[in-house]
Amino acid sequence: MQPIEQAIHFVRSQVIEPALASTLQANIKQKISYASRQLSNFKRVGDLSVYLSRFDQVKSSDTHRQMKTIGLKTFEDIRQSFNDRFELWGGDSTRPSDFVIGEQYPGSDILIFVRAYDPRSGGMFVVEADGAPKLVVIKATMSGGKYANSWFERGERLKYFLKDINGKFGEHFAANKAILDTPGLPILTFARDESTDRFTFYGAFRYQAIHREVDGSKWFELVRDMDNSLSNAMRASVADQLLKRQVQEALALPHRELEARANNAPPLPRKFVTQVTAFQRDPFVIAAALRRANGTCDMCKAPAPFLRSSDGSPYLEVHHIRRLADDGQDTLENVQALCPNCHRASHHG
Repeated sequence: MQPIEQAIHFVRSQVIEPALASTLQANIKQKISYASRQLSNFKRVGDLSVYLSRFDQVKSSDTHRQMKTIGLKTFEDIRQSFNDRFELWGGDSTRPSDFVIGEQYPGSDILIFVRAYDPRSGGMFVVEADGAPKLVVIKATMSGGKYANSWFERGERLKYFLKDINGKFGEHFAANKAILDTPGLPILTFARDESTDRFTFYGAFRYQAIHREVDGSKWFELVRDMDNSLSNAMRASVADQLLKRQVQEALALPHRELEARANNAPPLPRKFVTQVTAFQRDPFVIAAALRRANGTCDMCKAPAPFLRSSDGSPYLEVHHIRRLADDGQDTLENVQALCPNCHRASHHG
């Protein structure tokens, strides 16, 4: 069972299942059943921890009051034990670079990232850090409604209506204001043609202009921003996804062929520039190091702590003994397959 599966099981066993088996009123059980379904959308333990923390603010709710009256645990009650139990994965939350340009995502993935959760939350979200907007996330549907968004050029230029409330397109609304007042603010853009489709991620866009119509409606003209540092990070994410697929293909090779390719890999990897200098690592070296380790950490000699959800293989991370940034070589002699703890210790211990 993967960490996120263990975490969801823990929450359900501690809170959801006892509540549904209790004498709570039917309308309260309905809310708890909805929360249980929500749990299935989480893919990272850190995201689930953040979700649980929001309930600290609703201790006066009718649901909380009724559960405490009959001695049931609530999300608030288990949050500390949850964080203690899953501390190793508590920092594993969704990042902008986790989204791959051209891939499709359910709306729940986007809502978990922006920490909104309610599917009725709308289509624009401000993500802040230190009290200032760092990016805006938009979900654009290209059909339906009086104010339909549309592409001028698919994937490049977008007509996107400002957030409105009852037809009032207030430029002071948080997401609208963030875009208008923050030059160069990245606008992560997810779009779909029909409301039944999943959202395709189109990358980071930037504000070009605002257009005000005679009927009072207002729309942004947004253009793809390929020079934005966030876009560069996403391009690095695409490269990382490609490397993972190449490693899986390499692991399928016969042992002798894999060893030969790893030993013949160019010792100095090609570089490409994102917001920092990155290295195009050789998938055969990674695969050969993982096979050589055979599921055991090269440093602490303990078995891998869990299995990969993608293919069930032991989870180890391939570490360069001498860093590539320090002119280390991308060769079998310069790598180890480490468990996450040893990998972190090798960098920070």
